[in-house]
Amino acid sequence: MRKLLQTFPIIIICCLASRVLAQMGCPGCIVSLPDSLPADTIFLTDAPEGRVGEAYEGDVSFRMPKTTTPVAAADSTVIPGITINEITIISVSNLPPGLTWEANQTVFKPAELTDGCVKFCGTPLHPGIYEVEVVVSARILVINQTTSFSFPIIIEPAVSVTEGFTLENTSGCGQVSAHFVNNIPSLGREGFSYSWNFGNGRTTSDENPASQTYSEPGQYEVKYRAIIDTSAYVLTNVRLESFGCNDFFGGKPDIVLEVFDPAGTRIYQSTQIDNATAPLTYNINIPIGEGNYAIRVTDDDQGIEGGDDECGIINFNRLSNGNLQDVELTANITIFHKVDTVESVDTIVVFPQPTKPIVTGYENQSLCKGEKVKLVSSYENNIQWYRDSVPVIENGTETALNIDQSGDYWVQYTSSDGCQASSEPIALNFSPLPPTPLFLNDRNWLSLFDSTMIPMDYHAQWYLNGILLEGANGLAFCAPTNGAYRLEMMDNQTGCISSYSLNMTLNPNFAGCSFATSTEDHFDELVRDLKVYPNPTNGEVWLEFGLNQPTDATITIFNTLGQVISKTKRSNLFGEIRLDIDLRQQVAGMYFIEMQIENGRKNLKIIKE
Repeated sequence: MRKLLQTFPIIIICCLASRVLAQMGCPGCIVSLPDSLPADTIFLTDAPEGRVGEAYEGDVSFRMPKTTTPVAAADSTVIPGITINEITIISVSNLPPGLTWEANQTVFKPAELTDGCVKFCGTPLHPGIYEVEVVVSARILVINQTTSFSFPIIIEPAVSVTEGFTLENTSGCGQVSAHFVNNIPSLGREGFSYSWNFGNGRTTSDENPASQTYSEPGQYEVKYRAIIDTSAYVLTNVRLESFGCNDFFGGKPDIVLEVFDPAGTRIYQSTQIDNATAPLTYNINIPIGEGNYAIRVTDDDQGIEGGDDECGIINFNRLSNGNLQDVELTANITIFHKVDTVESVDTIVVFPQPTKPIVTGYENQSLCKGEKVKLVSSYENNIQWYRDSVPVIENGTETALNIDQSGDYWVQYTSSDGCQASSEPIALNFSPLPPTPLFLNDRNWLSLFDSTMIPMDYHAQWYLNGILLEGANGLAFCAPTNGAYRLEMMDNQTGCISSYSLNMTLNPNFAGCSFATSTEDHFDELVRDLKVYPNPTNGEVWLEFGLNQPTDATITIFNTLGQVISKTKRSNLFGEIRLDIDLRQQVAGMYFIEMQIENGRKNLKIIKE
């Protein structure tokens, strides 16, 4: 159906956008227009029909004009051919009660876009043909022009009981707080009554009841009834069962029936039925207001003296129905008054809340990296372990969980009803191990490769063939015999221990470590600017340093197991030195470079990628 704007008066408008936004609430319309539609035209599709009490959702598509020419075709006061710069939807009114609307957009620039749509949605409350009015504004140059147009939305009467209320939060665990929204609001009008039974022993006749709390497990049936008594009273039928009047000449009467309103004005007169015989039926269909009405029945003798006999007058009002009598006149009247009743029933379910799981297996002991903790849930099935709010994937649904990573752990149980309960979180912290106390054998003298890597607060302990050596708690130890030596290093702040072992054969030439063990005390006096680069490296390494006097130097490369990778002695070095070290054939990892001179030694670390 094509609709044209009927008027296009020129006025100035402002500050109307808020009125549009206030009426929105149905997003997601779809534009659907005929392919053959002219580019510069005004067009509106039909709105779908609806029914009282049933959810309504319908799209209306439209095309806005690019110029005033389509408008001028319907309004001779409008000058055609003027470009429209902007069109704004100002308002939509006279919607069927219960419906709202939202446009895909409210401002259009016709040079760029003219097509749009509006979605109407909600639940219609009353039947009828509603002429929905749309007000738009068009900006032409610097002037805003407004107009309105209408289109029908037909709402059919209700034919079945539909949901009258919206129930928010229909189920829960342990306790449910339910909120009720009346879908058949009175909007302040008379003729609406409500009844609520919440199933928990509470009832109300409020239009908008308060929220209800259900604290015990079980099912609660909520019953709702809305009675809508707003329709007119209509006298639909009069049936004359008997009348005592006869014709003037003794024959059968010629019956005429009249209806008078409370003011005495005749509002209905039937055609004459000659030689009538009861019963007589009249289909009338006239509205009945408040006050007393009358039905008069006469025998029409066409003016003959003694004729026009009164057969009787029956008084009635809009609440009358059924048989009424005046002496010999008996009539059965039918007054139709439509009362809509909307009944709805919904159920609130409260499931039992399971008790919290209890987790055992952790007694607040100190934990170190590499250890494992076994946590056990009091529930065996339907559980899920979590670490730092993330579900544990591997064995995360087992009763017991072995853990070796720091984090907050808890277990969640899910009942057959879908209710969940979580244990208290357990914070597990696996402290890092101290650096491996790598030591080297120098003529029976066992000493740390890098003493700077020990913890601030530590305890060292040496072992021989697994047996603790009493009093051997230093960072170096003189080996008295062959065997497997192990050094344990404890971080006293965490209690975590790391160790390193080395099998050695005693060098008899240095029994008791009789050689003069050099220290690093004089290394820096002879060697300056010692550095290794690049670090990390892909395998090619440079060792740079400077020597203040001629000296011999031994360069040894160790892996993290203390194994010698290479050992090179350079003689009579002096001045600025740059030596190449080749790690290209070695696997990725950490390596140690030891530079030893007559008066000391130093160690450097290098990472091969």
